[in-house]
Amino acid sequence: MKNILNNLYYKLENLDFENKENILNSILEAIREENPTNDKKLIKKIKSILEEKREDKSIEYKQIINFEENKLKGVSLFANVGIAETYSDKYVDFFVANELLENRAKFYKEMNPQTNMINGSITDNDIFDEIIYQSLSFNCDFLMATPPCFTADTKIYTIYGYKNINTLKKGELVLTHKNRFQKIINLGSKDNQEIFEIYVNGIDTIKTTYNHPFYIKENFDDNPEWKEVKDISIGEYLAIPKMLSSNNIEDDYQWIKIKDILKTEKKERVYNIEVEEDNTYTANNAVVHNCQGISQAGKMKEDDPRNKLIIKVVEAIHAIKPKYFLIENVQRMPDTYIIVNNEKIKIRDFLKNELSDEYNINIDILNAKDFGTPQNRKRSFVIGSIKNEKEWKFPTKKQAEITVREAIGHLPSLEAGDISLVPYHYAKAHNKRHKLWMTHTPTGKTSFLNKVHYPKKENGERIKGFATTYKRIEWDKPAPTITMANGSISSQNNVHPGRKKDDGTYSDARVLTLKEIFILTGLPDNWSPPEFASENMIRQVIGEGVPPKLIEAILKTIFD
Repeated sequence: MKNILNNLYYKLENLDFENKENILNSILEAIREENPTNDKKLIKKIKSILEEKREDKSIEYKQIINFEENKLKGVSLFANVGIAETYSDKYVDFFVANELLENRAKFYKEMNPQTNMINGSITDNDIFDEIIYQSLSFNCDFLMATPPCFTADTKIYTIYGYKNINTLKKGELVLTHKNRFQKIINLGSKDNQEIFEIYVNGIDTIKTTYNHPFYIKENFDDNPEWKEVKDISIGEYLAIPKMLSSNNIEDDYQWIKIKDILKTEKKERVYNIEVEEDNTYTANNAVVHNCQGISQAGKMKEDDPRNKLIIKVVEAIHAIKPKYFLIENVQRMPDTYIIVNNEKIKIRDFLKNELSDEYNINIDILNAKDFGTPQNRKRSFVIGSIKNEKEWKFPTKKQAEITVREAIGHLPSLEAGDISLVPYHYAKAHNKRHKLWMTHTPTGKTSFLNKVHYPKKENGERIKGFATTYKRIEWDKPAPTITMANGSISSQNNVHPGRKKDDGTYSDARVLTLKEIFILTGLPDNWSPPEFASENMIRQVIGEGVPPKLIEAILKTIFD
């Protein structure tokens, strides 16, 4: 209680508002008069004093007067746009959050105006120090960290779906700029290369060397040409093969405007693959050419710079000393190796070595479908509780599964390009061939199984692809994992289940609408993203986000 009151007094003292001296003196008098052990009575009195100043509308003041003595005070690292925190306010008030990307930090702040958002990289010493300072100022006793996946950055589209560039082998088939699959005939890598970052809406940031050739249009109506990164300008367009997109296809590609190109201060290992005949492949969906220094895949998994983020999380835990912490990531995270003090160690062992003297640590893999979410999505979790508190354990009672039919079956049927009166329930437009193939594809099946209307090129040649692509999801099961590429028919498990019509075809030949994705992620019915956020951005952040009811179920066990 003393820490809460000290922090409360300190924060008020540093705000400028009318009658400040009288209010502060009233608080001090209340503290002196009340028995220090009568916490609730004291807090009630202090709140009544603060609420006399209702006309102060500043976020800081609201944040102070709305504190709850029985809730945890949280800091959220790698916060994305805050989807994971949607239902956490029953148990945690997040006072501090950190997010690397500016547009996501803006999204988070609009959704959570009471939280102090610190935008920037946690690996930047000034940013890290600010996170620690603010967390200590607010006496944060809960830390949540959902760092990016601990795998290589660059995704290459192969005949079996996406793979990390550093895991590819000779002989594997990758998608080329001619929308066909060709063999890898050579592999290579280089250390200590300068890294540039290319930012484009709708796809992951591309990390590459200065001399990497991309397929580029200077203006939308120009002819494309190969240009090295050093010669590309912001506002030019890069190509995504039509097999990986269904939007605005022109000359076999979707052309997307480049938002920014930054030279970083990093030097990393880069990877190169050489492809037969076409000499091209896709990096994070963008068409690229063979070159001597290719897209960054990060270092080998244990050397991936993002693995160092877990070290920063541990540093933050040591500095803040929260009562509880939660770290979330992909299933394989605990058994991923990182390099610490020139030694290779699994993340689970690193965490236990660093934190088990002070914390009880539990590690498990949970599936969102077991905790009130109509989506099959497994994630790994590390939870820790300081040893003078009750040990924090994972929830054991699973909830009944919710099917796609139960979740979204009530929504109006839509064809590609249709709209409805339900907010966010409008269908993306798709090209005629995609609509034809999916109209003839039954619920739960891929159009590759169709006898006539299967995926084919304009010349009639059958397209090769993974069995989870061009595929409708099932009605009577939870949805498959919703990915960042949920807006593409040609990506994995993205098409509406559909309903069989009298003529034997199937309705809803389209990807899921935003509203359907919101529901299948477990977001509340009134959830509404900021107006500035594009559909592509919303789809991407939800594909990356943690289903919030799963987080809620884990937090609840602290208070049970």
